[in-house]
Amino acid sequence: MPFYPIKKHLLTFLILVCAISYGQTNGEDPSYEKRTIKNNSIASSYTNFSYTYHVYLPKSYHKNTDAKYEVIYATDGQWTFDEFSLILENLEWDVILVTIEAGGEENKRRAVDYTLPGASSYFKFFSLELIPEVESNYRIIDSSRTFQGCSLGGNAGVLFTFLEKPTKTVFSHYMIFDPAVWSNYKKNIHLIKKNKANITDSNTQWYLTTATISGNHDMVNVLAERLNKLNLDHLLEFRTDYNVEHNDVATPSFKDALIKRFGPNGPDTKSL
Repeated sequence: MPFYPIKKHLLTFLILVCAISYGQTNGEDPSYEKRTIKNNSIASSYTNFSYTYHVYLPKSYHKNTDAKYEVIYATDGQWTFDEFSLILENLEWDVILVTIEAGGEENKRRAVDYTLPGASSYFKFFSLELIPEVESNYRIIDSSRTFQGCSLGGNAGVLFTFLEKPTKTVFSHYMIFDPAVWSNYKKNIHLIKKNKANITDSNTQWYLTTATISGNHDMVNVLAERLNKLNLDHLLEFRTDYNVEHNDVATPSFKDALIKRFGPNGPDTKSL
C-alpha cells in the first residue's frame, strides 16, 4: 500500500502526541507519573570534544519538588542508558541516572578519555563542566555521587579514584565492572602509588566485579593484590565475579551494585 503524505502527517502528529504525553500523568491514575528522559550535549574545553548525555528522572521527581535525589553518573551511555534506566524504573527507586556517550567515530574517544594520559582531562571535564551543568538543572545530593563504568569505562573509574583531591571528593562511590586495567597498566600503577595518600583516609567505596569468561578477571585480581599491598584494600566495599562473558557482565553487576550501594529498598530522598 502506498504511504500517502496525509498518512505520514497523521503518523507524525500521533508520535508528537505520544512524546508530549510521555512523562506526564497516566489517565487512569492522576497521581502516577512516568519517568522523564532528557537528551543533551556539552562541549568540553578540557578535552576539546562535544559529548551527548542522557538524564533519567524517576517517576516521583516532578511531584516531590522539595526533595534532592541520589545520582549515578555512568560512562558509555550509547550502550548503558536504555538498560540501566529500565532497571531503575522497574525498581521504582528515587535515583537520577546521567549517562554520557563515549563519542567519536565508532566510539573511539573511549581509548582517549578512559585511559592515561587522556583520563586526567576527562576527569576535569566531568568534575568541572559536566557535573556543574547537570546539578544546576536537577535536584541532586552532591555529597554522595556514584560513578559507574564497565571495561575501559571501569578503567576510567579506577583512574578517577586516584585523580580525586583529598579535600573534597567528586565521587564517594564507584561501580567498576570488569575494568580493562591492562590498558597502560604501568601508568595506572604509577598514578595509584603517586596519589595513594589522597585516598588512604577517604571513605571512597568500590563495587568491583569481573567476568570470568573472556573477561578481565585475572588482571583485576592482580590490581586487587596490589591495592592490598598498598593498604588500599578498604576501597573494596563489594567484590564479586560473574560466570559470564565480558560483554554480558554490566547488567548483573549493576543490579547487584545498586542493592549493595543503596540497600534492598533503595535510597531515601533528602529535603531541600
